[in-house]
Amino acid sequence: MISSLSCALILKSVSSRSFIFLLFFIAKVKGWKQCEGGGVCPDFATCCPSARPGVSSCISMRYNKDPDDAKGECCDETIGCPYGFSCSVRLDENPEVHLQSDWKVHGSGLDSSKATQHRQSYCKIDQENPPTELFHDQPGYKMCQIPNPSMTTKLRRFPIIPEVSQGKEGTDEQQRRRPLPAHPLAYYSSHGDLFECDDDTKNSKDETSSSSLSSSNNKTQIRKALVMIHGSLRNADDYLCVAHSLIPQAERGSVLIVAPLFLAPSDLKQKGKHHQHHHQFQNQTQFLYWQNHEKQPKYPISHSWRYGADALNAPVSSYEALDRLVEHLVSFRAPGTDTNRCFPNLRQVTIVGHSAGGQLVHRWALLSNALRIPWTINENMDIRAVVANPRSYCYLNKKRMMMTMDGDKTAAQWKVPTASQIQKCPDYNQWTWGLESGGALDKVVPYKVRRLKEIMSAEELAHRYASRKVLYLTGEYDDIEQDDVCGDRDFQGMNRHERALYYVASLNAYFGTATTSNSTTILGASSSNNTTDNSILLRHELHTIPKTPHDHILMFQSAAGRRAIIEPIK
Repeated sequence: MISSLSCALILKSVSSRSFIFLLFFIAKVKGWKQCEGGGVCPDFATCCPSARPGVSSCISMRYNKDPDDAKGECCDETIGCPYGFSCSVRLDENPEVHLQSDWKVHGSGLDSSKATQHRQSYCKIDQENPPTELFHDQPGYKMCQIPNPSMTTKLRRFPIIPEVSQGKEGTDEQQRRRPLPAHPLAYYSSHGDLFECDDDTKNSKDETSSSSLSSSNNKTQIRKALVMIHGSLRNADDYLCVAHSLIPQAERGSVLIVAPLFLAPSDLKQKGKHHQHHHQFQNQTQFLYWQNHEKQPKYPISHSWRYGADALNAPVSSYEALDRLVEHLVSFRAPGTDTNRCFPNLRQVTIVGHSAGGQLVHRWALLSNALRIPWTINENMDIRAVVANPRSYCYLNKKRMMMTMDGDKTAAQWKVPTASQIQKCPDYNQWTWGLESGGALDKVVPYKVRRLKEIMSAEELAHRYASRKVLYLTGEYDDIEQDDVCGDRDFQGMNRHERALYYVASLNAYFGTATTSNSTTILGASSSNNTTDNSILLRHELHTIPKTPHDHILMFQSAAGRRAIIEPIK
């Protein structure tokens, strides 16, 4: 395990007033583990040998219900299977669309002669000890590697000046050097400190060697940035590693990966099965952290960061933190110039979230009013949001895809629920499921209240959302029934896959358009159902990932996932 902290906050008294100066130091957390063969992997991942000396390949942990000692199986130097599966090869007339369809078996104990006939690898489910809630074989994971652990595995600090305390004046450079109020968001980065530009590296106190900096910290080479938002496990280390697996080796110098970490109170203590962060901080307030599973009347829904609540230790919304982070990437200016000081050649920023992270990305893309994020079509910058397998969505009006009987068949119809249905769930159209005011969460999500006050109408908000590039990814096998709150279950669908189809159908019905999709089950796209101007361009896409469960690795590594996250959109 990596040590706890590299330095602490410094208190300084000036003219009888105490200020906390936020030094942009680097905290090393226990979110990574050392592999026996060299290199590091995310906590709870399985270490596998690789062809690169001192670097291990990593099989991500798939699910939080796996046993404590769960281990994956290393198939070869690049492919692995998660816990509950074994490496296998089959002859297949219909190869999967995943990247792993041409795996060559090396030293796995499998019959490699069969693999050469039609090389399609897959992970065979253990019928005697199947993983929780999975019933199908699946493609293998393309294992990830951490090429520069001394830089990548350090937990860094991104200072956030709350909206309620900052004015319009002041450059980014001035703001980041101010004393309180500034509150740091925890994050990992593939290219070191986001505030260390190339002309700053000579003054860096990073422990990385100068040769490593020149090859891995040269931000002028960066053309794409991936902002990876973790799910409810808050396993930002794993999301960063999986993002590495999406990038060809030759392009790694030009792709920046940033993995924010929305900490919870339990992460600041040494308890909990998957609370891998437990930093043992000397000062628990130094990083922003949010309510999570702790039961409080103020927070009726867990994982408060996913719906934009303020942190527990500062008036900073998780959405505001993401605003500032993305703004920094696209517009961090040298004082008095129009040049992006750190990332002058950046042309694409993709914000990606899965599950609870998908909820955050979806609702943030809907509400964000950060003026310096160029959402509109721009030849110099491509901003996109990738929303994968969220549990729920925020609808744009009171209508839902309600199930109705048509003879002996059940069909979904786009309509306002009946009075009796609403009576059972009166907050179905309040935040986080809708935009109506007055919900219990308005008190803990002032960001949402402020954004709606800035917009003239809900229709204007909807039209702005339609103009933003949003790609929805849904797993075909993410079909486990979700017995959750009524706003999800009774008004959005019985499982995550169904909810994705219904939500995109609602967009098609609202705008009278047909959303780009590879799915054959888009409902309610008839123009006869439109409620607004048909000329509205809906820049959204839906992609169903075949034979894929609730698994961020398979979702991201699928062909459609890679296109959404990495490749230019034509």
